[in-house]
Amino acid sequence: MKHSLLYLLVPTLMLGSCSLLYPSPIDVSLETVSSNIYNLTELRSDDSSIKEKTDLAQGQTDLRVVKDAKDIVYVSLKGYAELIKPYFDTGVTYELDASGYQSTVTFKDKDGKAFYMIGLDAGFNRLYIAGDACSVVKHDVDYSASSLSLGLKQESQVIFSNKNMASYALPSTYPSTFHEGTAYLPLAYLDIFSGADMDVRHLYSQSGLFQYAEAGQLQTQYVRQNEVVTAERELAQDYPNGMSNSLAEMNRDCITLVLNNLYGLRALKTGHKNAVSWLRELGDYDNLVSTDPVKRTEALFNVFGKDLDDDHTGVVSLMSTAFGDNATPGFVTRGPNSIARRAVRDNLSKARAEHFENNNLAVNDIEYSTSGELAVIRFDGFVFAQNAKVDGVVTEEARLTDTAMRIYDQLVSIKAHGGVKKVLFDVSVNGGGVLGVLYKILPMLSKDNSATIAMHREEVDAVITATVHYDGNLDGVYDAEDVFGDDFTFYILNSTVSFSCGNAFPFLAQKNGFAKMVGTRSGGGECTVATGSLPSGQNFQYSSLVHLGWYDSEEGKFGGDEEGCTVDIPLDHADYFNVDLIESKL
Repeated sequence: MKHSLLYLLVPTLMLGSCSLLYPSPIDVSLETVSSNIYNLTELRSDDSSIKEKTDLAQGQTDLRVVKDAKDIVYVSLKGYAELIKPYFDTGVTYELDASGYQSTVTFKDKDGKAFYMIGLDAGFNRLYIAGDACSVVKHDVDYSASSLSLGLKQESQVIFSNKNMASYALPSTYPSTFHEGTAYLPLAYLDIFSGADMDVRHLYSQSGLFQYAEAGQLQTQYVRQNEVVTAERELAQDYPNGMSNSLAEMNRDCITLVLNNLYGLRALKTGHKNAVSWLRELGDYDNLVSTDPVKRTEALFNVFGKDLDDDHTGVVSLMSTAFGDNATPGFVTRGPNSIARRAVRDNLSKARAEHFENNNLAVNDIEYSTSGELAVIRFDGFVFAQNAKVDGVVTEEARLTDTAMRIYDQLVSIKAHGGVKKVLFDVSVNGGGVLGVLYKILPMLSKDNSATIAMHREEVDAVITATVHYDGNLDGVYDAEDVFGDDFTFYILNSTVSFSCGNAFPFLAQKNGFAKMVGTRSGGGECTVATGSLPSGQNFQYSSLVHLGWYDSEEGKFGGDEEGCTVDIPLDHADYFNVDLIESKL
């Protein structure tokens, strides 16, 4: 699930004050290297053309590397600000405030308003982050031309926020340090905490510093000095003996940083306050730094797939050429819950395919019961159309591609069909999608064109409620003409496969009082998805600290939807596509 973003107050003060008892930074011996910067973000993994590297060169920068581990890169906050500044919208500036071991960099938009801050205290080895960078980052997708926000109106309110700054303790293996009068920290840590939100990551080798957004860009071909290369191959050439112990240790540090600070289901999935103790219990802590690439890769898959077992979390890509991590020892990449969910999905998909074939139906078709009083709408994801308009007019293709527009048109068609009293949404094999699309579908089930959702941003302990409305007929008015709560009684058919947005839809429809639940309890997935990268180029995704759910105003408590929604009308899987039988139970 993608999530809406919260603007919080950005502190402009320094982090603290020096005292006689203030600790000294751990001394890390650094040396300066001059590195070329290459921007891979222009390389699309689905682009068959090979690009000249001269198009990718962004100049040079001075970096600091550890003298006895030259693949560990350190940057100052000013250096990092210079690296990421090109990714912000035009007019964004930054201000550096440095005093002793402390430094902060504050980014301001074109109007001079602070929107994002990163602070470093090298004495206490802590990183501080406030605000939101994502909304001011340049995007490849022109959302103004897409259907993502088309017809959606959202009113948000921060119910409570106990702090406006997140604080992170950094590992001691390669800690922050104070070098030649400036505070530094590993670039990999900033990629974990800051770069992930902006989709800006860095891969360093002797060939240069590569900036990328998607894992596929590391394998995309381009030309350098009349030779076809990839960043991955260049990395393999720079490290012919495989991954160094220092780089493996940095990888492990980044993994523990995510698990300790950014993984949204830690208490539920690990039961440990500290990730190190959990990894040691699993036996993966040492294996993550093994010199055997098979053990190292297996440990990576174990941590993010089998042991966390939440279906939002997993390894996205390996550097298959570099470091020998292309070994395939038959890893179990998912845990028992995920494997069971996939088995249910396969069985339901097979039964549904047979039902469609027998009844000459497609997924997007409306199915009516024999009596004509029940209509069934099926959809398997929450999707928006990237190119929705031509000359200001929404295209027919967009109306079919965008899930919300298609469902609106289907409800209009059902209403015109006549005689229908009940509508069943079948999300039994729906694995999720984009939250903005969900926000538009929910109010369609209401009577007053209004639906309520809530989010909890755990890192700043903020609960945000939002009231959403949808202008289905795109007449500029959000009214009862756009919704169908007075026309039909709604039901939602769920299974354990109904995950992420496929779980949030029935959960929020039930909490808002819009629909009754049929089938089995839905499958969870309350956290939005975040992505991370290791300094060696492996990429992963995980359940973030943004939780979707419901705010109980009477009790003043937020509750997530990880446990799914309760069932009003139980139904066996064997009967999921027997429309007349379902009608008899409603």
